[in-house]
Amino acid sequence: MEVRNYLPFNHVEMFNFVTLENKAIGVASLANAQLLEVHHQFADALAWLQVSEYMKQDYNLSSSLGLRNSTSFTSKAAVTKSPWEQWYLRPITQMFQYAWLRTPVFLRVFAYKRLAWISYKLYRDTGSDRICRLPCNFYLRMAGSDWASKHRAEFQTLRLVENHTQVPAPRAIDTVQDSNSSFLLMTGLQGETIGRRISTMTDEQLHGVVQDLKACIAQLRQIPNRSSSDFQICNPLGDGILDWRIGDSQREELRFQDETQFHQYLTYDLPLGDDAWRLIAKSHSVKHDIVFTHADLNLRNILVDDSGRISGIVDWECAGWYPEYWEYTKAHFTVRHNIRWLADVIDQVFPNYRDELLVEDMLSSMAPSW
Repeated sequence: MEVRNYLPFNHVEMFNFVTLENKAIGVASLANAQLLEVHHQFADALAWLQVSEYMKQDYNLSSSLGLRNSTSFTSKAAVTKSPWEQWYLRPITQMFQYAWLRTPVFLRVFAYKRLAWISYKLYRDTGSDRICRLPCNFYLRMAGSDWASKHRAEFQTLRLVENHTQVPAPRAIDTVQDSNSSFLLMTGLQGETIGRRISTMTDEQLHGVVQDLKACIAQLRQIPNRSSSDFQICNPLGDGILDWRIGDSQREELRFQDETQFHQYLTYDLPLGDDAWRLIAKSHSVKHDIVFTHADLNLRNILVDDSGRISGIVDWECAGWYPEYWEYTKAHFTVRHNIRWLADVIDQVFPNYRDELLVEDMLSSMAPSW
């Protein structure tokens, strides 16, 4: 890969010198409005110049060490499974899980509550008041008892992903609830959220992310719907979906017999004019496959390793069966302002749903997501 010099170049015929003077009375310096404006004009250019230099150093180091990784996602995942993990560690984990799941419910609930308290003392805030990090690379989701069905659905999601794909996702260990609380225990994953690294990733690394994500999506779409439900659009248990784009899904049991019924719900009782209906008709008249969907792919839920390849996908609570375009439009819904993520990754993974995105942007702007 050639590291492109994409920074704009402006030729300056002559230099103008500006003298900025602080005339504030007293020992404390006050911000100068002119100085702030000058900094504002140069801030973005200086930031991108620093990023460019960082990319060149990272690329040159990788090239000199022979670390340019072109391994595909599926073969990379297979290589990382060591004999120790496959033949020794996994059976031990399974035996522990088998014994733990036969422990009385009240003891497991008590243990999870104490572990949550210990987690706060050890790790403090995880960025979410509904999930805490535990020792030995475990994570615990917590909520009120009214959220128990959502935890059971996510538990089933993680089992489906584990059994039918090679997608790197947490492993579901346990879900349990009492009269007041609900818990979901799962394993953690290695890596850092791509949102923290995307600004300094090279074009080659982002291309690798695109290829990895395509492979993940292709595998997820092969998961069969065996929920014995009459509803095509539903969660992994055949029950109501949970989707942050659809506010009522957090309070009601929403599931749909087919895509037509789903689209009728999305447009119900909205102030739509003739032009809007023409756009909707163009998009909603297309018959889409109903496929298994993560439904919340964003910069926080995709993890990458040191080389920039995907090492994990987390936060599966919204997963279920949706029209095939939903993964794409939801990715735009959850991240609206990071152009590099949307243009260089998401739009490259899903190139065929521009009409659906136009309609979804319009509909979501009219319907509150709470």
